Amino acid sequence: MGQGKSTLTYAQVWEVLLQPLPPTSTTTTAGKQQHELWSLVWSTPKAGELVFTQVSLDALRKLKQQAPHNLALLLHQIVNELRRVVSKGSLNTVADFTNARNCLRVVTRVMPVIMEDQSDHFLETVFWRNELPPTPTSAAGNPSSSTKAGPSGEQAEQQENDENSHNTDHSSSNSVSGSATTSPSHSPAISPRAETDIEAEEISIEQDPTSKPSNVTTTTASTTYPDDAEPLAVRLLNAVVNLLFYPNFTISASWNNDQDLNNAPAFLPLDRVWALGVGVNEVLPSSPTLDQNRCETIRCLLTLFSEALYRTPEDNSKLVNKWLDIVACMPTYHSLGLFYSLLNVSCSYDPIGWGVPYNHILFNDYQEQLVETSVQTLSVLLNHIPSSFMPPTAKNIFVEYLAAVQKPEDMHFIYTAIWQLVMNPLEASNTYLPNSTKMLSCHQEMLMLFWKLIQENNAFFRFLLAKQDISKIVDPILHFLHEGRKDSSQSGLIHLSTFILLFMSGEREFGVQLNKPLTRALTIQLPTFTGNYADYLILVFHKMLTDGHERLDSLYECLLTILANISPYIKSLSMITSIKLMHLFKLLSRPKFLFAAERNHRYIFFLLEFFNNAIQYQYEGNSRLIYAMIRDKQVFSSLASLQLPKAPEAGLNDQNQGIEGGVEQPLFPKAAPTVTAPVAKENETRESTITGWKAASGNFLPSEEWLQSWRNQLPVSTIIRLLSAVVPQIPALVTGSSADEAQILQFLKETTLVGLLPVPHPILIRRYQTNAATTTWFTTFMWGVIYLRNQAPPVFADTHVKLFTVKQLDEGEDDGDQAHNNNSIP
Repeated sequence: MGQGKSTLTYAQVWEVLLQPLPPTSTTTTAGKQQHELWSLVWSTPKAGELVFTQVSLDALRKLKQQAPHNLALLLHQIVNELRRVVSKGSLNTVADFTNARNCLRVVTRVMPVIMEDQSDHFLETVFWRNELPPTPTSAAGNPSSSTKAGPSGEQAEQQENDENSHNTDHSSSNSVSGSATTSPSHSPAISPRAETDIEAEEISIEQDPTSKPSNVTTTTASTTYPDDAEPLAVRLLNAVVNLLFYPNFTISASWNNDQDLNNAPAFLPLDRVWALGVGVNEVLPSSPTLDQNRCETIRCLLTLFSEALYRTPEDNSKLVNKWLDIVACMPTYHSLGLFYSLLNVSCSYDPIGWGVPYNHILFNDYQEQLVETSVQTLSVLLNHIPSSFMPPTAKNIFVEYLAAVQKPEDMHFIYTAIWQLVMNPLEASNTYLPNSTKMLSCHQEMLMLFWKLIQENNAFFRFLLAKQDISKIVDPILHFLHEGRKDSSQSGLIHLSTFILLFMSGEREFGVQLNKPLTRALTIQLPTFTGNYADYLILVFHKMLTDGHERLDSLYECLLTILANISPYIKSLSMITSIKLMHLFKLLSRPKFLFAAERNHRYIFFLLEFFNNAIQYQYEGNSRLIYAMIRDKQVFSSLASLQLPKAPEAGLNDQNQGIEGGVEQPLFPKAAPTVTAPVAKENETRESTITGWKAASGNFLPSEEWLQSWRNQLPVSTIIRLLSAVVPQIPALVTGSSADEAQILQFLKETTLVGLLPVPHPILIRRYQTNAATTTWFTTFMWGVIYLRNQAPPVFADTHVKLFTVKQLDEGEDDGDQAHNNNSIP
């Protein structure tokens, strides 16, 4: 180490850190050697991938276990270097920004290792208590000792190193105040006492003193925060957030030496937001270099938020994520600008441009990765719930910013952007010229953003239903449901898509808009039909229920609830859709299925409600559905008189005997495991494969009392009245010719049932309700997507994730089994 940095490779630097480092106070030579070592960490890598390829996770784990003191010193030096760059303002050089990028990369690489195992309390000790782990010497003398990063002891070592870094890098930046007065900086001061020497916009990430929680500066059993010493975590967040809007690094140069410090704005000027869009009409010009720096910085911030990855779903509900608390719940100078930047970058991305074929091959696209990382970070911020670290009145300011988007032009901009990016996989895979359109992979992230929008911004949801074409977003959602129904790795996307449809189906306007004719040629394998989006939705649901992956059995009640919710508003169903509905009803009403589990009968209630609503509210337009019901009229009468067999063998052992005596396919896949439904109140398990009188799940044995409890409540009276009035008139229309069906349909369309049917019942709508189970599920799904999408560079790969289980894909193994976890995420 003492023979110059040319003798050490980047990988060897991390090996040297395993050895005891001489205190800088011993000799001047030792101080220079140690400073040289720190400089190598952030000055040697010339490519971003080098930090991830030459610094292995095992080496970092070894460093954390064997030399935690050195790792803590390294982190302090990295934060000091970032703060030094932030404080220099316009005096920064290209080398300074290179150092900043490498520091961000090192933090991105190291933090997952620190977070994955907190049994040694390294994270809490170093980042939040301002303490350094004991050195091997001090540990031998006092195993429980730790060194405070205060004004004495190891703090002197840090201060000397910090002074060396200031004095050796640039002689023109001898002090923070000197550089700040020469050129204004858009960053916090390194010491809170120096804040009066810089612009008012240089506000660090900390709460207002009047609302500051006591535990930020509280006294604990191990350490006390001095009033002027922020935790290392806060200083790191300060530096990272400031670098997100730093001139010549992430935004174009805009230094203003003549700005009046007394009239400085209270928040970031909106022209420094990264992209045009919501709330922003003018921005500074951008460049690929700026986009790359933005991506590096926001990726580092996302890594700091990732503590949830290394907690089980049960522990996550009690997790105190201080990193997110500080950024998401404390209004600061940069908060609104950060929200607009993440949202507008995500929504202003246009991969097609002028529509030139193969443009993604001819030109480099530096924005795609920035868009993916931005929407991921925005989703994490919007999903955060203030923890006990915050005051009881604390709120997520990013959720409030999202709910405040009210202008019609802004809402139209967001909806159009989300639709275009979600539709991209469909359009890119169906072009006249193969691979002529770039295929993106951010559709899951955009659906997560859409999910948060319709939940948190009621004005946006109402705007979609009243002013926009909701079928635009329904189209790709149904495509994903159909194509992913057999792929276990798509289970999370299937759940999210189903929840979106369930949420929207609770509104009348959604069902009405599904009557829009479907004019686009479908690229999925569905029966050919001419109809509307309601037909499309029902046919996809039929496929999911009869030919889907066993992991989806927890969604069957959600799917049938959606059908029941939209049924009063569907004006006309095609013949093939009507036949599929009756086929599904026959499968669900089989005795061997009804008697297999205690709650299997609930499914037929949803379909009976669908039929009743169609009859009482949309009879004239649904003559094809009435015709399909007449064809299978015996199903309704058999269900109304359903009885328990005298013996288990009576009608249950022959699994191949269908309702009409023929062979029929089982409703659900065989050997399906039991899966817990995400919706807590509707959580029920059932056996997917019916093998006899008893279901394997709980060995359920139906009783006469159980049968009577629900059979007498079956809403079949309206259907029986309809059939009794119409069926006797059908034989007179049958002539044996091919025109019989058309004549019957015309007869049904012209027939009036006024006075024959009971008074229409009130329309019952079941709305989606958020609960603890769905909140945990979404958090798991969101981080699962982030984990899989951040593979280049491998930010979280091969770390000890506890939130879900990752299965490594072996060579030749189906991609559908790439990643599994305990909460059905991809």
